[in-house]
Amino acid sequence: MHRRNNYDRRASASEICPPSGGVPKLVPPYPERYAMIDAWRGLAALAVVIHHCSDFRLGNPAVMVFFVISGYCITAAADACQRKGLTFGQFMWRRFRRIYPPYVFSILFWAATRVAKSIIGGTNNLDRPLVDWVQNLSLTQWLTLLAHPANVAHRNPTLFVPAYWSLCYEERFISWSN
Repeated sequence: MHRRNNYDRRASASEICPPSGGVPKLVPPYPERYAMIDAWRGLAALAVVIHHCSDFRLGNPAVMVFFVISGYCITAAADACQRKGLTFGQFMWRRFRRIYPPYVFSILFWAATRVAKSIIGGTNNLDRPLVDWVQNLSLTQWLTLLAHPANVAHRNPTLFVPAYWSLCYEERFISWSN
């Protein structure tokens, strides 16, 4: 179902330049959200799932597509914040509120499953150096790769959950781009 908003139509001349000296409305040149981007993001995510569940090797190009989409979305979000008069700190706080609660919850879930695994006789992966915990909770695992001989992001030994390598790099991109 397509949701209509103020950006789905062109502004009339009287709205842009109202008669009798009124204040003109500013109509953004593009919509706040593109449905096609959501579709491409969904296809890229599906390709990664297929990569992991079958012999079709679609994961690497799909991750690159996802990174391009994420880069656009982050830039669009930063632009929207700038148009609304928000500061860089406010932009980062909005990103933090959106990303960190589910991320920290997933790290806690990972830790709980490691405890359960050790109770039933498996290995306990919680015995990690403090720096691993700090880097995983702060999404700074990429720092380990600066001096690691096998500097492949998804094979980073610091990562608790290997799939989080991409989130770590996305967050790094945000702080570099602003």
